[in-house]
Amino acid sequence: MNPPFLKRSDVKHVMHAIAMLAKRGRLQAILSAGVLFREDTLTKALRERVKQLGGQISPLPDDTFRESGTKVKTARLEIDLRR
Repeated sequence: MNPPFLKRSDVKHVMHAIAMLAKRGRLQAILSAGVLFREDTLTKALRERVKQLGGQISPLPDDTFRESGTKVKTARLEIDLRR
């Protein structure tokens, strides 16, 4: 999934997706790179939830979406409950 980044919409969208994730489900998402360092309550809660579920959030290279005409910095979230 690639939710909009405006006003933490990406974080809210992914938190909702996690709540709906099947017991043996898998979730991958592209988020604003801000998810790696923001200190607001919602973003910190997302990082903690991902950690609890054994997932990870990793930065993507700065030029990942260059061909799409954007220089936005992004991160990849992955949760795999099949393991």
